[in-house]
Amino acid sequence: MKNPFFYIHPSKYKTAFWLYLILTLIITYILQRIGSELIIKNDIPFGIVDFELAGTMEKAEQIMGLWKEKGVTNVAFFVQGIDYLYLWVYSHTIGLACILSSRLKGKTLLKIGLILASLQIVAAFFDAIENTALTYLLFGYQSECLPLLAKWTAIPKFLFIILGILFSIICIFLPKNELK
Repeated sequence: MKNPFFYIHPSKYKTAFWLYLILTLIITYILQRIGSELIIKNDIPFGIVDFELAGTMEKAEQIMGLWKEKGVTNVAFFVQGIDYLYLWVYSHTIGLACILSSRLKGKTLLKIGLILASLQIVAAFFDAIENTALTYLLFGYQSECLPLLAKWTAIPKFLFIILGILFSIICIFLPKNELK
């Protein structure tokens, strides 16, 4: 399995990880603070995530209509825009965590770590497709395929991210060369 971060020298992985982690935390904080305006109790309890998973034009229009009434459509545009930076940063953070946490745990876990690191790049690609579909919706394009595309790229994105994080956490607690 080839390393998806071939452009980062292995001796720089830890430094790159900490840099990406700090950026991920900063952008996460910004997105949480600003994105909280997109939460409408009982109607849109998860804000932008509800929009990502709407799946139908009817549900997407309902969400956008509520945002328009609340006057926060511009916030949705901003969140979509900043997410293009965020997808690069979080995918590198989680991918490098998969590699760093597994590289001293044996060949099998390192291979799994490399696969999960690669899936973080795929997650970022899915996130970019999802963002594009949602941005088209925010600009007023009416197509049933857009919320469907957003939903079915968001689901594997979330799955790959969760798997990468869980794997990294588990590997941290395993002894060296476990499960060769």
